[in-house]
Amino acid sequence: MFSVTFDRSAVGEAMGHVELPSCGLIEGFLEAICEHLAQRLLAVREVRCCAQGFEACAFVVAAEKRAPLVEKAITDGAETVEAVVEVLRAAV
Repeated sequence: MFSVTFDRSAVGEAMGHVELPSCGLIEGFLEAICEHLAQRLLAVREVRCCAQGFEACAFVVAAEKRAPLVEKAITDGAETVEAVVEVLRAAV
């Protein structure tokens, strides 16, 4: 698992202020690139977004089989990559 951070996101900046992460287009783009490079199924999920008022957009990249844990961590309120990592480590 690793993370990707964008200091600026044209998608996020264009959205204005929203409650939920809004860079789904970038999620899909990153997932396609990472899967191609890794030659395996991966899941990319945005943890925080500049459209939510954060300074940057942060994405978690994990094995596809761990996607439900990543989703649960975010749904349960994890707002940082570190918080998502803690949930994944606790599940091992």
